Amino acid sequence: MSTLIILGIGTPAPFVVIAVVILFATACASIVRKNERVRPLLKDGWTPLLGAMVISSASGIVLDLFVTRYDGYALLAVAFGGIPGGTGSIFVSRLSTGLHAMASAIGNPAGTITWGSHEPTPRVVFIVLLLVAAPVGLIYFIVLRLFSWLAAPFAFSMLALFFLCIGITISLVVGFYLTNYLWARGYDPDIYALPIHSAIMDLSGQILLVSCFELASAIGFHVQSLPKG
Repeated sequence: MSTLIILGIGTPAPFVVIAVVILFATACASIVRKNERVRPLLKDGWTPLLGAMVISSASGIVLDLFVTRYDGYALLAVAFGGIPGGTGSIFVSRLSTGLHAMASAIGNPAGTITWGSHEPTPRVVFIVLLLVAAPVGLIYFIVLRLFSWLAAPFAFSMLALFFLCIGITISLVVGFYLTNYLWARGYDPDIYALPIHSAIMDLSGQILLVSCFELASAIGFHVQSLPKG
């Protein structure tokens, strides 16, 4: 969509798209207001969304500063932002679902809840997600090498994978503490935790990737992105 809008610069097309989006949003808000069950949700979730926008802006600044400084940065930024963020989001959703289920069972909408014996503990879910996400990063690096999209020493790939695993671990830790912090204060993690968590992981992913390239440059590794085709 953004590519099509760029092609329409200098024409009324971008203004038409903006008008359509505004009209569509207004229509959706009107429909929601008529539904008593979901009407209160119109007022929820704006604070984390605005906070996430600010954090994501910082992530964009980091990306803009370094994407042209290092060859292959854009290719790796996809993995460093997507894999940790997606893994942490799954963890947050899993924790939130468990908390809601147990709170409903015992009639306690918030506060500290002890996980039942029939449920996998957060530690087990943490380890499983880490063991699942790390190989995904490895597969991504293998694909880059197989298709010759990134010319990098094997040692650099291992270094980048190490930093990626750090990002995944940070994502899971942040997801755990953020979810429990918001839940203990009566906020729904599905609404408040996910946007903030995703934005934080976008920023931390960029910082980790920059750190990886800086360390690789100090060691003497040379990385080059190759044209496709």
